[in-house]
Amino acid sequence: NTIVLFVSPPMPLTKFSSADLSQSDLAVPDPEIEEITKKLQQIRLLTTKVEVCNPIYARVNVQVFCADSDQETIKEQVEQELMRYLHPYHGGPQGQGWPVQSSISKSDITTQLNRKIAGHKIRDVSIEKNVLPEERQTVEPSEGWSSEIEMKWDEQLIPGTFKVKPE
Repeated sequence: NTIVLFVSPPMPLTKFSSADLSQSDLAVPDPEIEEITKKLQQIRLLTTKVEVCNPIYARVNVQVFCADSDQETIKEQVEQELMRYLHPYHGGPQGQGWPVQSSISKSDITTQLNRKIAGHKIRDVSIEKNVLPEERQTVEPSEGWSSEIEMKWDEQLIPGTFKVKPE
């Protein structure tokens, strides 16, 4: 039996740009990983192997199409809500983070935005998962804009880039 524990650093709930961050920027340093591993080795069952590592970070990029003449106001509100909703620890449908192997659909995001941003009509949403090449042994191209994305077992969702466009 093997237990794999992914560790990641605290991430601010306020706006941060993951577009400028790399895997190494988000990685827990090796000495901390080794310390966690050592502590878990002391309490594990003899037949259990423990692996502690950093997750692979996958950005979720979102394009929002809205029918609103005040683009600057809606853009700020959309970005703020998407940062909260897509936050790895405080986001998700229940506000308790995203479980392993989550899937996110454009209808989930559209519903969330229309519920939280009163008075603005979100008409459509496109979503894209973008895993950095440095985070995989082989380069994985972006999956492109789609109606649903799924996270792999070793991926940690983080907010990516957001664009608000008129309908």
